Amino acid sequence: MPTKPKRPCRMTACRNYAVEGNCYCKEHKRKMDQFYERYQRGYKPSERYDKVWRLSRDKYITSHPLCERCLSNGVAKTAELVHHIIPIDKWFDANPLERAMKSPHIASNLMSLCWSCHGKIHAEMGDRWNRDTP
Repeated sequence: MPTKPKRPCRMTACRNYAVEGNCYCKEHKRKMDQFYERYQRGYKPSERYDKVWRLSRDKYITSHPLCERCLSNGVAKTAELVHHIIPIDKWFDANPLERAMKSPHIASNLMSLCWSCHGKIHAEMGDRWNRDTP
């Protein structure tokens, strides 16, 4: 069965071929992702992740120092970050009445993870971040 022909990178004057499933080569994909994060994303991380989040995160990771996903698979690995089980924007859509009363940073909506598990979760969700991970 014939394979699909490679596409050229969409960046002007670039002679490389695009990465599978993307419009840009590896070099320009990274630059375009940085551009997106800086100029096109709908919010600033400082607005979404404020002091309340930092305090909640620190409190949660101290009480749950191991990656919860690895722990369920029988592996003890140190947690490096705290993940929202229901993303913040979906939390507010799903809980309009609780928006003023509760924060999406409550312990029942958090999960401590290592970087690899966090990447896998976002890849499964189909998020923009870490899309290349199998």
